[in-house]
Amino acid sequence: MESNNEFENKNIPKANHEELKYTIEHLTCQHYTPKDPLLYIINIANKELIKRDRLDCLRLVFIIKGSISVSTGIYINKSLTQGHMFVLDEGDYIYMRGLENSILMSCRLDSSVSLCNALTLKQLQEIPLDSVNFGQKIFPALPIKELLQAELNTTYKAMTDKLLCSHYLKVKRDIFLLLLRGYYLKEELAFLFHFVQNTESEFKDLIIKNYACEINAEQLISLTGLPAATFNRKFKKAFGITIGQWLITKRKENILRDLIMTDLSEKEIANKYNITPNYLSSFCKKQFGSTPSSLRKSCNNNANSSSDLHTAL
Repeated sequence: MESNNEFENKNIPKANHEELKYTIEHLTCQHYTPKDPLLYIINIANKELIKRDRLDCLRLVFIIKGSISVSTGIYINKSLTQGHMFVLDEGDYIYMRGLENSILMSCRLDSSVSLCNALTLKQLQEIPLDSVNFGQKIFPALPIKELLQAELNTTYKAMTDKLLCSHYLKVKRDIFLLLLRGYYLKEELAFLFHFVQNTESEFKDLIIKNYACEINAEQLISLTGLPAATFNRKFKKAFGITIGQWLITKRKENILRDLIMTDLSEKEIANKYNITPNYLSSFCKKQFGSTPSSLRKSCNNNANSSSDLHTAL
């Protein structure tokens, strides 16, 4: 039966809406697949181990499918499942293992990014974090809510279809951030992004640049040229904790990194931090509740292979 639809054009082929159209045009565009894409899909096989020593920027990571175990900063073997998101801090190491075949989406950020015109990541510092235990037990992760999950699913489909235009990726990243702003409490976002809760960026950069594993508080104060009281005030504002707490946290991070990311012996690690092997063992038992050898074994068990996330993370 002939159609009476005056708008029907029989010369236009019917489109298959499940496939990306004009693929060659996309692939040859100068804006296609940028060197450091804002969004990146990561596939992790069951028991596959992925690691990177230092991240070059802040990452917001969504678990699209499966489950993983994450060690980063002071957190060890934190299990996360499909439907959750977490943040990785700039400069941190990442040691990630698939607990099953898993798919992640990594979103590159910096501390100047805004969730909307009225709320930047840095402004989240004004939100009290009394419920957050900087001591280390609560890993900063949140469930992905329904509308955000739907947007992630659509974006994942488009990216696997090779729609990797830099403009598209930026728009999608901005939509993710707007959905965070619209559907999550500020307290939840402050918890998720507590890594970037400071406005003393120049001071913080100075501290991180001059930090070395054997440095102490007096040496750091001397490097800044500030009076001790001024230094302590600025430090607490920039990092949210005291210099003493921060140095212990950094030692924990560095020792844990050396245990799970290197082949250094326990004696070599102890020498690196100017401590004895006995002190190293006592430190790990106190801070992590386990011996150095047990920590190393727990992170390396059941890993089939290792990959480096230079582009993915």
